[in-house]
Amino acid sequence: MENGRNQRKTRNTGIAGGNGWGNQLNQLKSPSSIYISDTDNHRIMKWERDAKEGVVAAAGNEAGSSIEQLNEPRGVIVDDYGQIYVADSLNNRIMRWNEGMKEGEVVLDENAGEPTALRFDSDGNLYAADEEKNCTRKFDLIVQWKFFF
Repeated sequence: MENGRNQRKTRNTGIAGGNGWGNQLNQLKSPSSIYISDTDNHRIMKWERDAKEGVVAAAGNEAGSSIEQLNEPRGVIVDDYGQIYVADSLNNRIMRWNEGMKEGEVVLDENAGEPTALRFDSDGNLYAADEEKNCTRKFDLIVQWKFFF
């Protein structure tokens, strides 16, 4: 309290970008959304720019091992086609989801170890950090296309 008035100070903290528009490591270029592994809620959340709340992009049906569920997802990446890849850590698999679908598809299972982080290279290979074996694994994925007319 200062001079008999209540004063409230608000401090904002940027968590990404904030250094202008561009392609440097400390910049973002036309970001519109961010995907987050909500590990303890066993789901992937998508937050749009200026949104007041996120939306469930994958799973969200309590922990489990069915193709509708995740068990402590710890990494997420979205490819150029909008497909969501999830490091489903405690199920020892990598899942692929199309946003809004009720179920995903297992892309890699027993060979995935305990995946915790995912990354694509410029050739489309998927890399997964494996906490169980303390290594990074490389997977050559064949993307399956489905066309609807």
